[in-house]
Amino acid sequence: MLHDAQTVDSRLLSAEGAYSFPEPVSPSASSSPRRHHIPAELFRYRILKRVLDSTKQQENCVSVSDEKELSRVAVVIPTCNAAQYWEALRAALDNQGISAEQILIVDSSSSDGTRALAQSAGYNVMRVERGEFDHGGTRRLASESLPWADALIYLTQDAVPASNAFRTLHQAFSNPRVGTAYGRQLPRAGACPIERHARLFNYPSVSAIHTYSSREQLGIKAAFTSDSFAAYRCSALREVGGFPKKSIVGEESIVACRLLIAGWEIAYVADATVVHSHAFGLRKEFARYFDIGVHHARESWILEHFGKADEEGKRFLRSEFSYLLAEDARLIPVALLRTLLKLFAYQIGRREGYVPLAIKTRLSGQRTFWSQDRPAMQLPNEPDTPTVRSPVSAIGGNPIQSRNFGAIRSSH
Repeated sequence: MLHDAQTVDSRLLSAEGAYSFPEPVSPSASSSPRRHHIPAELFRYRILKRVLDSTKQQENCVSVSDEKELSRVAVVIPTCNAAQYWEALRAALDNQGISAEQILIVDSSSSDGTRALAQSAGYNVMRVERGEFDHGGTRRLASESLPWADALIYLTQDAVPASNAFRTLHQAFSNPRVGTAYGRQLPRAGACPIERHARLFNYPSVSAIHTYSSREQLGIKAAFTSDSFAAYRCSALREVGGFPKKSIVGEESIVACRLLIAGWEIAYVADATVVHSHAFGLRKEFARYFDIGVHHARESWILEHFGKADEEGKRFLRSEFSYLLAEDARLIPVALLRTLLKLFAYQIGRREGYVPLAIKTRLSGQRTFWSQDRPAMQLPNEPDTPTVRSPVSAIGGNPIQSRNFGAIRSSH
């Protein structure tokens, strides 16, 4: 007796046994004088089974293809005394579909055993002196040590990626015009409303693509990204000169702006998520925005090309007020105080040329930067600035080279 067609449909939609239909029994030759006749139910079954088998083959092909693509991805994680985050970080890295040898830990002379933990996990380790760490220069050093990679994923030690977040983020490069992509950062458990709003405002639930022309509508937000969880197409990164050798903060914004000017696009991938947020105290908040002010003072070409941060700050303030009004209105005075503090710190940073070095060192959250202070970077119309071109012409990468990490492995 033939299976009912409705039963076949229900099993087609079922997650269990979808590929294991029992073969329907066809009528005997004696009961059907027309040997070429196939009953409608049997015909429908065979069509559905053929579609399912084809789908299964495609899924297998996609899985193999993704694995092959991820084999040319390197993950870079700068660390400094990361032992407190290690258990959650390693568990998350185990669920990304990449091998341990693809992960490079760049450790700033940790004293809590971070390097030993990384080496026991099978990761590659590069050690830098803590006083020599630089947000731009250290990431540049890491990228130059990974010539075999076609794409680099940068992650911070306290960001916990969701399962397969790397794969999801890397898929942004299926668009040949995308030079960099960044994922969504979600607030940690127990985050206060002020902390939660900051993540929800900067990392919405809808993905987006930004181009150089997006600045006309978004201003400086068009070049927004975050190295807490971001990926770079290596050919695009090389084309715009890589990470800056020295940067107090905002190394990713420098690269992002150069990419946009050169004709590349930035992808925000909302489905690629990490848990990452902070509850900064007033002192750290002040230092953070002082450093951002210094960054904008020294990289003034960014504001010239993309506009000032004033409008974006106003939009954030309006959004925060509305959010806190609904969540906990008692925090509105606290938020206003923090806003005034951030504005004050930012303005001092923008005028850092008038501030003595000793005071800048005390105000900053990046004190080692001031021990190696240097002049502002060249403006984008000077010789080393990328020129606008079609990104498609620069797509591709170097052939895979031997993953020789011998020179950067360190003992602990």
